[in-house]
Amino acid sequence: MEKYFLQEGLAYRLSPVKTDKPEQGEFGMIDPDVMYDNMMNKFSWGNAADPSVYLDENNKRMFSNFRRIFGSLGRALILKGDTVKAIAAIHRGLEIVPAKKMPYDFFTIGLAEDLISAGKKEEGEKCLTIL
Repeated sequence: MEKYFLQEGLAYRLSPVKTDKPEQGEFGMIDPDVMYDNMMNKFSWGNAADPSVYLDENNKRMFSNFRRIFGSLGRALILKGDTVKAIAAIHRGLEIVPAKKMPYDFFTIGLAEDLISAGKKEEGEKCLTIL
């Protein structure tokens, strides 16, 4: 069924449209316009960035996955040619839980690559250096 998945945020919608082969590790396709609005304007990310809020292992895995999803959104926006929104989405993915609170991990690589692809080479390389 993953050939019919459409990602518009944190979950997939079943679509009557069969998608092309997605990138490795991904399912279906992304609707970057709807997903951007949902991820940037509608979803609430809690207080994870607050230093007084404790993140256990389950929360850390969840926020690590959120970083991955923002990376997918950034990549889709770059492919669409909208680097301004891509950079904003990548920044949001990095700021919902700062590196001081939850160190960068494997999924940060995609965000750094997206920053470099969007013309923010120094910023992307800084993320990779921290990682």
